[in-house]
Amino acid sequence: MAASPRTGINATQKSRGTSPAAALVTRAVLQSAQALTGNEGPYEGQELPRRQLSLLTRALAVNSARWPEAARNLYEDELAQLGSSQHLRAKEEVCRHFGYGAIEPELMQHSPDAGVTLVGVGSIQKDEAQIFKFPLPPSMSGDRVPRSVHTTIAWFTPVNIARVQYRLAGLEAIVADELDEEEDKRWTLDMRSDGHGPDVRMVKRGSVWSRRLVNRVQSVPVFDDGESLSICVQCRDTASGGLSTDYEVDFAIAVTLEIEAEVQYDIHEEVEQEIRIRLRRGD
Repeated sequence: MAASPRTGINATQKSRGTSPAAALVTRAVLQSAQALTGNEGPYEGQELPRRQLSLLTRALAVNSARWPEAARNLYEDELAQLGSSQHLRAKEEVCRHFGYGAIEPELMQHSPDAGVTLVGVGSIQKDEAQIFKFPLPPSMSGDRVPRSVHTTIAWFTPVNIARVQYRLAGLEAIVADELDEEEDKRWTLDMRSDGHGPDVRMVKRGSVWSRRLVNRVQSVPVFDDGESLSICVQCRDTASGGLSTDYEVDFAIAVTLEIEAEVQYDIHEEVEQEIRIRLRRGD
């Protein structure tokens, strides 16, 4: 509801548009910031710098986003009109209206019921890479379950308004055990891109990179106890030499692993236990 020019002291009317949407997003961002540093949050009791808090909440907002049913219907309609091979053009049209989708405030504050979300912050320079290790829940190995991994990176890029490609830094994530190994295109868990979302080429355009990978055919994931999903964050120069090797690009990462079925074990508890073990070992 919003204030209305109609007569009356407390006149209001239903409203829609960018201003109400911005207000709702701002509210969700503030709530997620409180959850990050509040009771049982990942940064409980800490006073995070505003720059880090901004990046974390931005990453969580996009990480929670999903195409609503209206976006999926539009995609199917566009695909029917353009032809079955025109996936990219159809997604371009959907993204003009929906972008990454509608955010889910609850997923910005808490892990999914059958999943776990980990967050982190860092800084990186041109042509560097950093590895974040996401502990895999041991009980998931050998269990035939549908699953998804949603990874989002948000960063502050330096700009040069004299260039066509004015954003100078681009970040993305791959999965590899070590920096000199080849990319694991199936992300350890036999994952593939979710068809309902921006194309992989689209997510490289701005200063947020986000991909949702799924496995709904229920092939069995197999990995050893103590194994991790090694997510390698890479920084590239998007302006053909415009990015200095001395510039530190601040970023935040959010990763959600979710089991899309009922299981007898708690992957949130198992991942938390793995993290505690590694902290005690000093990993």
